[in-house]
Amino acid sequence: MIEILGLKRFYGDRCVLDIERLRMEEDCLHVVVGHNGAGKSTLLRIIAGLDAHYEGTVQSTAPQNDRVFCAQRPYMFNGTVRDNVVKGLKFRRQLRDEKSVRELTARLGLAGMLSRKAKNLSAGEMQRVALGRALIVRPRLLLLDEPAANLDPHGVDAIQNEIRRQVSDGVMVVMATHFGEVAQRSGGCIHRLEEGRLTAPEIHNVFEADLLKVEQHTWARLREGLQIRCISDRAGRRRIAIPACDIVISRQRLDSSMANVIQGVICGVRRMGNQLELEIDAGILLRAVITPDSFDKLQINVGKEVFASFKASSVRVL
Repeated sequence: MIEILGLKRFYGDRCVLDIERLRMEEDCLHVVVGHNGAGKSTLLRIIAGLDAHYEGTVQSTAPQNDRVFCAQRPYMFNGTVRDNVVKGLKFRRQLRDEKSVRELTARLGLAGMLSRKAKNLSAGEMQRVALGRALIVRPRLLLLDEPAANLDPHGVDAIQNEIRRQVSDGVMVVMATHFGEVAQRSGGCIHRLEEGRLTAPEIHNVFEADLLKVEQHTWARLREGLQIRCISDRAGRRRIAIPACDIVISRQRLDSSMANVIQGVICGVRRMGNQLELEIDAGILLRAVITPDSFDKLQINVGKEVFASFKASSVRVL
């Protein structure tokens, strides 16, 4: 369990974290979501014990030596992938369990590259090696900073599956991400940070839909007369999500390759950090995120008719 009370963290005169109270229970994956600069990494580093320059109290039932922090840009030591995975065991003077090493690296998709030089790997491959290095020491508390960054869909699936496995085995996992769809698909407890403060953990543009195959295309029917293109092998009744940041707003219909264009009227505008969130009545309530500069250039406001365009690949089937 983690309990935070009256946490404030300043960089100079700027307050980057201001959390009055936050409690994270052990029986759940916790996902801290927010835009870049929202304070996610700072929060994880404080919980890990790597940053002590804060006001307030941060307590965890996991002892300091049972907490492992996995950075977004992990460091690779000289040597092979295998050398890097077992490095934590050497630091802690723990016995090496060859069977556990083989099983863990296989689950992370690293089995075929154990003899490769770690510093020659791609950024996504390094991410998986760093996770393997963190997990091999069997921590009680695992803190992951943007674990889905730089990964292809296969790598994202491998890491998400391993995170779920660790949670089911009793490891407490706190993960930070700026990808709303990663948070939505995680199935965890979502904590949203905006400008260092906790806000309501909203999940935008999640709808019930019937997935239909028509020739080579998949369509998600949201209601009678409204269906959108998506990419999926699934069929039947499903939940879908459209990330607000993937929706392009325009005054006229765009001539583009985006498969989905929905016409609607702006019915709400609110500031969200350094961006604006639009609510659009299009027979369904769509939320889209744009910059204040784009908002001014488009000369839009509540009551204005707009077009919301997005790719088929932006539609997430949950």
